[in-house]
Amino acid sequence: AREAAAALPAVAAIYREHYELVWRIVGRLGVPARAVDDAVQDVFVVLHRRRDELDARGSLRALLYGIARRVARTAASRMRARAIS
Repeated sequence: AREAAAALPAVAAIYREHYELVWRIVGRLGVPARAVDDAVQDVFVVLHRRRDELDARGSLRALLYGIARRVARTAASRMRARAIS
């Protein structure tokens, strides 16, 4: 896994190249407009923090989509919890 993670470009470069893609993905996954920017930031924070654990042998876009899907699910859970409170 470390060899695959080492093959990833720097997170800053991934951010510059894929920010718009992640923004669209998060929005399409149902994150409310007011929370999209925070969710996008969370995707790149997860990428940075878990870089050594991630399996980067596949497509970078697929990796970002997977992270975005989990972040969107968490954001949706938070919104539901706030609505109940």
